[in-house]
Amino acid sequence: MQTDIPYITNQGRKGGSNVAASVINALTLLARERT
Repeated sequence: MQTDIPYITNQGRKGGSNVAASVINALTLLARERT
C-alpha cells in the first residue's frame, strides 16, 4: 500500500486493540506537547 498519509499496520492475529490504544495515547501526548 502506498500513500502520502502515515499509517500503522498489524500483521499478526493478536494485539490489535492494545496497539491501537497505545497509538492513540502516544498521539494524544504529542498533540498536548504541541499546544
